[in-house]
Amino acid sequence: MTLRKVTISELTTFVESGEYLKYGILPITPLRAISQANNPKANPDDVVLTLSFGDDGQLEGFIGALPDNIRNEHCAWNSCWWVKPGCSAETSLKLFLSFLTDWNKKVLFSELTPHTSSLIEKLKFCNHQTITGLRGYIRFCLADILPRKKSWTKKIIWLLRITDTIANIFVPLIFASNPVTKAIHIEAIDFPEENDNAFIEKHNTLQPAKRYSEDYKWIKKFNWIETVQKGTGNTPANYPFSYRTKRFEMQWLRFSYENRTVALAAYTLRDKELKLPCIYTEKEYIPQIGDYFYNKLLKDKSLCSATTFDPDLANYFLTKKKFIFRTRLPKYTAIAKALSETASIEHFTMQMGDGDAIFT
Repeated sequence: MTLRKVTISELTTFVESGEYLKYGILPITPLRAISQANNPKANPDDVVLTLSFGDDGQLEGFIGALPDNIRNEHCAWNSCWWVKPGCSAETSLKLFLSFLTDWNKKVLFSELTPHTSSLIEKLKFCNHQTITGLRGYIRFCLADILPRKKSWTKKIIWLLRITDTIANIFVPLIFASNPVTKAIHIEAIDFPEENDNAFIEKHNTLQPAKRYSEDYKWIKKFNWIETVQKGTGNTPANYPFSYRTKRFEMQWLRFSYENRTVALAAYTLRDKELKLPCIYTEKEYIPQIGDYFYNKLLKDKSLCSATTFDPDLANYFLTKKKFIFRTRLPKYTAIAKALSETASIEHFTMQMGDGDAIFT
């Protein structure tokens, strides 16, 4: 087994050379590479991609990092971790240990699978936190959900689409919108400005990694999603993680009361899903934020669901709003103890968009 490491300074050349295309499975996409190369918190010699090759020279796996700074500590989020089916557990372990070594164990995880979370917990080098979110469905989308869960339903997808169409006719008769209080002014913005940093700082105290105007400007400009129509696209469809969709939009909103900012919220529209990756708000304005996004869900007939991991907004949707179906979602997060100690992180929570989640 051979490991190859790619740094920030090498990433653009690695992609532009086309070398990454020859491995069968793509270890990175051009959009991810360009975004990483423009990360304002990255250093040129940061290792952001490690590839594992077998004795036959074939790619067996890879692991990725997203550089960040927490207080005075340079650290990284795990951004991807893939091993070819059939390869030994040794491949996965060596990649993971290489990732830890490159970053002096100063790492964070924003979206672990239950299996990976359990494995890392057994190693006892992280502090873990499970955050519970809410996804509410306001329209039927059986044709999108069931084929992913039950492969045999692909044979009757035409019937599922007809069922969705007929059932959704009755949505306007069941659900009613609530106008947002007139005194609240809502303004669409590209990203928070520098003068919003003080407001953000007031509301991000429990988040281990702090993002401000400069970070959100970078994220807005360099997301990782390629929008395509009818299966076309610039990148071959053999990347093992989500990167291609028919619709992707990201928008920030400023909620103001008497010319004073009371909330900043980012939302994404990805195909039929509305997601709320970042919310900074004074708690008394949660109803206004909830009403706005619930109304948006009702008005945009292409949308089926809304997802949030903000505990107050999730509770508002759960107790004050009607949905066809609601489900609680666990988000498995972790911070290495080495980072918690040096950065003095005692208690933490994470937003839905922390780490690399906001890019997709």
